[in-house]
Amino acid sequence: MVQYRLIQNGCAAEGEFRDGQCGSLMLAASELAGEQAGRLSLKAINSGTEPVVLSDLRIGIRWETDGTLLGYTSGWGSEWTPFSHDLRENVRYGTEAGRCSNGCMPWAGLCSDGGCMALALGWSGNWECCWEAGRRILWLGITGLETELKPGESLEAAAVCYGKDRDMEEACLRLRRFFREKLSNIDEVFPDQLPVVWNSWWAYEDKLVDEQTVLADIREGSKLGVTHSMLDAGWFGTEDQGDSWFEKRGDWYTVNTRRFPSGLEVLSKQIAETGVIPGIWCEIEALGKDAVLLKERPDLAAFADGEPAGHLCFANPETREWALQVFDWLICEKGYRWIKIDFNLDPKSCENTAHGHGAKDGLAAHYHAFYRFLDEVRRRHPGVVLENCASGGQRLDIEVASHMHVCFLSDKDHTEFHLQTFWGVLNWLHQSSCFHFAWSQVFGEYNLGIFDPMTEETPDSSIDCMFRAAMMGVPGISLRLAKLPARCRERIGENLSLYHQISVPFVKNGDIRRLNGQPLENGKGERFPVFQLSAKDDRHVLFCFRLTGAEEEAVVKPRALSSERMYAVRYQDGGTFLHMTGAELMENGLTIRNLPEFASELIWITPEK
Repeated sequence: MVQYRLIQNGCAAEGEFRDGQCGSLMLAASELAGEQAGRLSLKAINSGTEPVVLSDLRIGIRWETDGTLLGYTSGWGSEWTPFSHDLRENVRYGTEAGRCSNGCMPWAGLCSDGGCMALALGWSGNWECCWEAGRRILWLGITGLETELKPGESLEAAAVCYGKDRDMEEACLRLRRFFREKLSNIDEVFPDQLPVVWNSWWAYEDKLVDEQTVLADIREGSKLGVTHSMLDAGWFGTEDQGDSWFEKRGDWYTVNTRRFPSGLEVLSKQIAETGVIPGIWCEIEALGKDAVLLKERPDLAAFADGEPAGHLCFANPETREWALQVFDWLICEKGYRWIKIDFNLDPKSCENTAHGHGAKDGLAAHYHAFYRFLDEVRRRHPGVVLENCASGGQRLDIEVASHMHVCFLSDKDHTEFHLQTFWGVLNWLHQSSCFHFAWSQVFGEYNLGIFDPMTEETPDSSIDCMFRAAMMGVPGISLRLAKLPARCRERIGENLSLYHQISVPFVKNGDIRRLNGQPLENGKGERFPVFQLSAKDDRHVLFCFRLTGAEEEAVVKPRALSSERMYAVRYQDGGTFLHMTGAELMENGLTIRNLPEFASELIWITPEK
């Protein structure tokens, strides 16, 4: 075994070549000029004359001062739960679940008195973060990788994107800007306006959805400001399957004609006639044990321990070609312009070497090929939106986000938890790619066990709170809109009208700053969270939320104002007007009071001429 070590510009990289002659290792860094953000990539090249086996390909960051390592655990409905460790001790965390966010989030923060650094690992599979206190290096990279490189072949490790600044919020802002400017694809599909999306899932799930309920809600939504729709799970499967459709995933050409007797193409045309753009759910990587596809094309399946692993292996070129044909059918023949790519299982590493990978690098090969597949879909179908989802937010990393358009944050979406996940994902993801629902109608115990958060008795201030929380990113709606009380629909329409005014200057092209701590569900964390959205023309709006258990008032200090400039300050709901300089606002702050619990306030800060 020959170990490589390279240190360059404060960054370190190591790799191991086994069972052969030495290769070469290159560390390539691209810096966003003057903005203290960038992307580190690592490439291993076999420059010898014999095949070599490569493992432990990872990138390290040197951090010389003591301080704190920040991270987040994650699971279904518990995304972005924070933890921290003292940098005087060794630390190790990550995931072996096959999906990068099932266990921990692929992110790390380094904090000390001298500054902070936010690091996002670009990998969708198994990974590890390891802090070596003695050597003062934080390692980030793929785990479980063992692959053979033939002479002249190379392998890209998982890239690490970073932002650094005097405090963690500014470091994360650098990283968010880097993602938006260098990696985001949002301008491909939304050059003029960000969407509002109605989704069928939580309000109906797969048991109650049918074409008439979908059309009724979309027609109502089109009057309120909904621009896109999503026909989620429930359209797929034979009419007599019931819940067993889950085991037949892969047979995507089978449509439930009992629920959708007119077929998918007619439905998409009827949706488009309302002015709403139709979208559809498809778990393209999944392969159920009863699928006809598995019987007819077992060569497409991933195999582990001698058995089908429940998903396809995209390292196989024939699998990718089959999947492209499915998407061609949904997009070109059936007329859907938004594809929700879900993945409701933890994948295993395929052992079928006939797919073009080795016996121990199948999962890594799958993900590298999956990224290429996504790029090919975008090339073939410009303007079609690709949504990243995996049991909610279980596959959420900066690499997969750079191949799609929007990322779904979590299946749970009650407002307190939405704010937890939204606050967390702002550690690296720009708000224009953050997609989540305002508090949905749900069955079961999800969302605090409340089926209907919006009734005739719900105060306007609570409806505003639910929708404003989602309006800082890309908002979705999973509500039975046609059956909501007229007053609730009217209030939703007012909020969506405001969103369409602010979505481009503030959400799509602006900055967002977290002005205080992270709110956490179950009454924990910050109870009066405030977010500042800033447009490029020096206009700002503070989104302020008073959650259950909050103090009666809060003082919040805006950031990034011009010190000498005079600003007009307007409390939208409270009706208060102030005139203050930027220095006064940043030094003394603004007081928020007279809000009931579970309510919000918008504070507009506009420069005066």
